[in-house]
Amino acid sequence: MKRILFFITAIALVCGYAPQAQAQTIYSSDGSVVTITSDQLAELGERLGRLGEELGESLGKDLGSLGEELGSLGVDLAEAIENGDIDGNVYINGKRIGGKDNKSQQRFRGSGRIITEKRTVPTNYRGIITSRSIKVTLEDRLDPTAIIRADDNVMPYIKIEDRGGVLQIKIDDEIRTINNVTAEVSLPKSEAISLLEAASASHINVNYTIKSSSLEIDAASAAEINISKADVGSCDVEVSSAAKVRGTLIASQCEVEASSAANARLQILAGKCEADASSAAKIILSGEAGTLSADASSAADIDAVNLKILNNGIANSSSGADIKIQAGKSLSANASSGGSISYKSENDLNIHIKKSSGGSVRKM
Repeated sequence: MKRILFFITAIALVCGYAPQAQAQTIYSSDGSVVTITSDQLAELGERLGRLGEELGESLGKDLGSLGEELGSLGVDLAEAIENGDIDGNVYINGKRIGGKDNKSQQRFRGSGRIITEKRTVPTNYRGIITSRSIKVTLEDRLDPTAIIRADDNVMPYIKIEDRGGVLQIKIDDEIRTINNVTAEVSLPKSEAISLLEAASASHINVNYTIKSSSLEIDAASAAEINISKADVGSCDVEVSSAAKVRGTLIASQCEVEASSAANARLQILAGKCEADASSAAKIILSGEAGTLSADASSAADIDAVNLKILNNGIANSSSGADIKIQAGKSLSANASSGGSISYKSENDLNIHIKKSSGGSVRKM
């Protein structure tokens, strides 16, 4: 209100000045006439400008203070919900978000009281999909029982769903965020398994030899998959976003793809192997393969120096990536844009080298 009075007073003062050169006639909205000079108009403009700055500064401070108060309120509310201090229910737009028994709360913390529960599951499942920090172990047993270890307040929300022969093991979708939760599921082995998929910091451990016509392994978002051994017709491994895959693979054809700081460490026996690493990912291969095609880009790394290649090797490295390879009878090496290829061979090697834009190829 003080600023508004100041604004009115400023106009009255300006309008009361004696007429000067270059006087202008201004008609107000009520029809009255005011004569004002250009100098007076300039001074009025300066005063209005200063007033605008003061109003803007004051308004900014008020909004900032309001934002801080709302932020503090939000933190307090979140902590109260997390700690279970809200005994009743909190509703926003008709949806309950608070209360000790609320499944829709932002955070769900394990109680630390671990219990065990058994559930019946099929033994002829063909795939496992899990996520959200659940640890799944496939045991060398045939009894149709899943053994679950979990916090007592988490156990009711662990779901094992059979979707067309694929077991999806998860925590109820209504629980959006979990902290310090123990959730371990032990399953009987399946003779028909062909899919292992883990995401969001979950784990899958296979403690027996998988035997099937094909096997697909997919780990993402800091998940981890470990297999003791797989003897299959073909194997496709995809690992991304800081996830990890470990194991021993026997396959006529094996494809390994790693991206976004993921890591794959595999011992293989394969007729044909393809490895593709990008975006700071790393693939480490050992064992033996008939042929190897290795592609690395964007600071990725493929270490196949301990993989014995019986026949032909192909290596393409670009954008600061690195490939180490043990060549067999022949090697085609292409390095570009700062990529590097290092090779070794115990035989007389037929080698074709192509380098460009700072790429390097050298013998170890």
